[in-house]
Amino acid sequence: MNKTEFIDAIASDAEVSAASAKKVWDAIENIIAQTIKKGGDSINITNFGTFKATHYDERTMTSPLDPKSEIVIPAGFRVSFKAGKGLKTLVNASTKKKKNKKEEAVVSKKAKAKTKKVVVEDDDDDEDAPVIKKSKTAKKKKK
Repeated sequence: MNKTEFIDAIASDAEVSAASAKKVWDAIENIIAQTIKKGGDSINITNFGTFKATHYDERTMTSPLDPKSEIVIPAGFRVSFKAGKGLKTLVNASTKKKKNKKEEAVVSKKAKAKTKKVVVEDDDDDEDAPVIKKSKTAKKKKK
């Protein structure tokens, strides 16, 4: 989903115009950027997650273009996002349903493989007692 699709989804879910949704989203982006730009400040949105900027120091490393020379990486900030408990629960709940369906399919296949096929035939001599015979397709145990 790209930004335009995201804004359209917000507009339809909140039942507002796309222009209003875009203004709201732009305001959210601006507030997040300005808050974490200060460095050290973080934005914690309960049940969603935390946006945080972490400072890193200047360092040198080997140049990927010329392994004999070194380059200097200037100090700066890294922006990170840590998902909150509510978001994790929501995402994991949907994946557990998919996993459970897959697990059920695997279990049912294994159960079918272990089940012996039985053929019930009606014996003409006695109408009350059917004769139960193992099918030829039933798997035999290996010794």
